[in-house]
Amino acid sequence: MSEPCREWLLDETIPSDPLEACELIRRVVERLETEAWGDESLFAVHMALEEAVMNAIKHGNKRNIKKHVFIQISCDGNELSIQVRDEGDGFVPEDIPDPTAEENLERTSGRGVMLIREFMDEVCFNESGNQITMKK
Repeated sequence: MSEPCREWLLDETIPSDPLEACELIRRVVERLETEAWGDESLFAVHMALEEAVMNAIKHGNKRNIKKHVFIQISCDGNELSIQVRDEGDGFVPEDIPDPTAEENLERTSGRGVMLIREFMDEVCFNESGNQITMKK
C-alpha cells in the first residue's frame, strides 16, 4: 500500500554518471521523507529507483557520459509513478535469466529487475525495452 503524498512532479535528465544518479536519488528520497512515507516504503522506492537508474547507466547507455537518462516521477496523492528511460537499444525483460536459479547464483547481473519487481507494486517496460515504469 502506498503512502499518501501531496501532488508533485519531477522531470529530470541526467548524464550517465553514477554521482549524478546518486544526487537525484537522494533528493527524491528526501522529498518522500518530508511527505512522511514510512521506512518500508522509503526503502522500497529508494532501492527500485537506484536499480532502475544504475541499470540505465550501466546496461542501457553503456556508461557513455554523452548519453542521458530521463527520469520522470509523479505523485498524485496516493500513487508514486516513476519512469526511467535511457538512450540504449533496450532489452527483452523476459529474456533475463532467473537470478535465483542455481546456474545463475554466481552471475553478477540479473538481480536488479527482480528486486524492482519485488519492491514496487507495478512494473512494466516499453516495447523497445529502454524504459521502465514503476508504481508504488
